[in-house]
Amino acid sequence: MGLLHAIKDALHTAKDAGASYVAERFAAQWVEPYGRMLNLSIDSRNKKLRVEILPKGESDALAVTIDEYELVVRDGVQSILVKKASASREWVDALVKDFAIGKTIPLPEKYANVLKTVL
Repeated sequence: MGLLHAIKDALHTAKDAGASYVAERFAAQWVEPYGRMLNLSIDSRNKKLRVEILPKGESDALAVTIDEYELVVRDGVQSILVKKASASREWVDALVKDFAIGKTIPLPEKYANVLKTVL
């Protein structure tokens, strides 16, 4: 059972790395007006997504974590429903809680099927 579990974990990690790569390409374009994407990681098993951004004019990175999400389809559009989220800076954390929790993030059509499969 130990070897099978290790193989399953390795495949899951590889899947999340692939999803993170695709999601990072999408998110980098979305973040570009505000700063530079440094990292994006997905943990699909625990339904978590973490993004690190270097905001324009800042010297320290900002981390935003979606601590719980769900994939949903509304009106034919695949989206991520943000259920729980947080940020590394208090004022951004307040914005995230006020404007992201309970909201959906539409997935671009060209990435939606890939992300749906791996998220």
